[in-house]
Amino acid sequence: MNSIEWHGFAGYALENEHLRVVIVPELGAKIASLVDKASGHEWLAPPTHPVRAREYGDTFIDHDMAGWDEMFPTINACPSPHDPAKHLPDHGEVWAMPWHLLDGHGAMMTLRVGGRVLSYVLTRKAALDGAVLRLEYHLKSLSDTPIPFLWAAHPLFNADQHTRIELPAPLTQVVNVADHPLWGAPDRILDYPLMPGIAQRLDRVGDAARKDYRKYYIPPEQPVASAALVQEDIGRRLEMSWHDVFAPYLGVWVDEGMYSRKTTVALEPASGYYDSLTLAMANHRAATLPAGSVMTWWVEARCGDA
Repeated sequence: MNSIEWHGFAGYALENEHLRVVIVPELGAKIASLVDKASGHEWLAPPTHPVRAREYGDTFIDHDMAGWDEMFPTINACPSPHDPAKHLPDHGEVWAMPWHLLDGHGAMMTLRVGGRVLSYVLTRKAALDGAVLRLEYHLKSLSDTPIPFLWAAHPLFNADQHTRIELPAPLTQVVNVADHPLWGAPDRILDYPLMPGIAQRLDRVGDAARKDYRKYYIPPEQPVASAALVQEDIGRRLEMSWHDVFAPYLGVWVDEGMYSRKTTVALEPASGYYDSLTLAMANHRAATLPAGSVMTWWVEARCGDA
């Protein structure tokens, strides 16, 4: 583990013969870079907006739109489940808070952050093992009442016309969750990967000049444990896998220049369905941390040949 600087912020590089990963504790424990050394390919999107310090309660799209952030305990802003007079901010609490270094050596580091509106401590260990980045999470309740929550990974991956989104088979339908003139209203069922009468495929992405977006989920009754991006021009693949008992849902976000200045794809395993904690609770698909208890889960990102 080496100390580095990333856009003026202190960071750390974890490195082995297969991967180089950069993590910035002050910026919500952002994973700022994931380089696949076999190809030299940078999987994570670089900043397209100025990188600046984050403050609790900031709006996500006002920042750098880069790298891999942690969404907890919601994605969309919503009232606290314990006190409706208090609000959980946009994209949750922890992406805009500094995390504290607990341990770091070799190709491993452990960071921790505590909640403000809700009483918890979230710890994440990042470690390299061959061509795999493994993230292990430890969530501890400091509350005397249960804590409903929604956790989601939010990696903004580099994407272009050579990128293919690979979701687990058999998959014939997805659920649209973002109001859109082409894809329709939230909760509309879409045929996957191609809707009749629509030439645009859901498993491909376009140029940022399109100024377009979409987000869809795998149907919630169909648990999913992995998904991948294939970069066809270089013959490389990045597969995400995760603890599907804890996080049985998967959202896919595509930004073709709508918010970022280049095309990005986010594969978002999540513990709730879907983006607002309030909505997930209404759907009876939110996770709950019992009072005084601990929950653990993991995510892996593996680089390899397509």
